[in-house]
Amino acid sequence: PEEGAVSSIYCAVAEELEGVTGKYFDSDCLMVLPAPQARDAALAVKDFEFCERLTSKL
Repeated sequence: PEEGAVSSIYCAVAEELEGVTGKYFDSDCLMVLPAPQARDAALAVKDFEFCERLTSKL
């Protein structure tokens, strides 16, 4: 629990990351590619449509 926000805090305060956006940082504060599923455009569309169906019922 004490280290859960380390990468978020690092990204917020690291001067060398100023202006860097849209990147993924792992728990070691390294810039890495997200998992293949997270980069799958077709899956993203399916997820979005699923969430739309769920929230339209609220």
